[in-house]
Parts: sequence; C-alpha cells; structure tokens
Amino acid sequence: MSFSSRQMGIVCFILVVFVLTLWGLGTYLGMEIDTVMDQIKQNRVWGAGLYILFLALSIVIAPFTSLPLLPFAAEIWGVWLGTLLSILGWWLGAIGAFLLARWLGRPLLARFIPLHTLDTWEKRIPPDITFWGIVLLRLILPVEIPSFALAFIKSLSFRTYALATLVGITPFAFLWVMFGKAVFNQAWGWSIILGLSLLLATYLAYRIRTYYRH
Repeated sequence: MSFSSRQMGIVCFILVVFVLTLWGLGTYLGMEIDTVMDQIKQNRVWGAGLYILFLALSIVIAPFTSLPLLPFAAEIWGVWLGTLLSILGWWLGAIGAFLLARWLGRPLLARFIPLHTLDTWEKRIPPDITFWGIVLLRLILPVEIPSFALAFIKSLSFRTYALATLVGITPFAFLWVMFGKAVFNQAWGWSIILGLSLLLATYLAYRIRTYYRH
C-alpha cells in the first residue's frame, strides 16, 4: 500500500498534535492524573480488575473504545503487567462478543451494535477464513465488530477463534502500552517511532473499514 505526500503529511500532523497534547496534559493536569494513578497503585488488585472489565466491555458495547486507557497501564503497572492486563481485557471481551453473537443471534445483537455494519463485515469476511487470517485481521483490527461477525461463520470453532484472537491482539496491545511508557518517560524519539507505528496501523484499519463499508 503506497502513501501520497498529502497522506503522510496528515499522519505526521496528527502525530505532532497528539504528542503535544499529551505533553500539555502532563504539564497542566499532572497533579490530577498523578492523584488518580496513585489511588489505583494503592489498590492494585481492584484497579487491575476494573481495568480488565473496562476493556472487555469496550468490545461488547461497540463502538465504545478503550484505546486511550492503554498508555496509562504502563505507568501504573509497568510495561509487562500492563500489556498482560490489556491483552486479558481485550481477549475476554472478544470471547464475550463471540459467544453473545452465537447465543443471542441477530435480533438481540441490535442492542449492542448496528446490524447493518455487522452484515457488511459478515459479507466481506471469507467463510473459510483460516487461523492466520484471523490473526492478520486482529493485527490491524484487534477489537470491535469483527468479534461479532466471526461468530456467524459456522465452520469456525471457538478454540480456533480464541487462540487466533489471543495471538493477533498481543502485538497491538504491547505497542500501545510501550507508547504510553515512552510518553510518560518523555522518551520523545521512541514516542514518535511507536506513535507512527500506531498511526500506520490506524490508517490500515481505516482503509479496511472503508473497503468493508462499500
């Protein structure tokens, strides 16, 4: 996939604005953010449980997103535990969405997601999608509506779905948590590199979504 100079300019502009915004928040709202994070650090078990629950619900209740929370996970729990908690939350949410779709069917799913979007995804996803096909889908779009759409592929076993989802969401979660760690440590070089990687993934996700909607 090639990028035009205009597209690259937009990506760079968004990255600069994002980094400056985070810097501004850290400068002017640092006390408030630190207070909240200190409270979570003092109650690590409850904080971790709420974090996992929040991430899981963000998948089931589409299009609610939890991505802005992931950078803070590194500061509160560290990179490795923060990544593990993020993976667990997304994975449980994806499993929940899959099981809900299979148990409830389309009519009741309308309470969680727009059915026309689900129909579009279902038509675009190959009915014979493989393990690695799901992994690739998760690498670019690790959460949200594909979890529901994949449930309607009758030949897809729960075991294959669960394992492929776990493999696919791991790199994305790690990148987001690492990005947060770099920003909190003011490692701007790494922040830019990781930020560009995430923006590239976001751009690919946008292109795929545009394709699926048309």
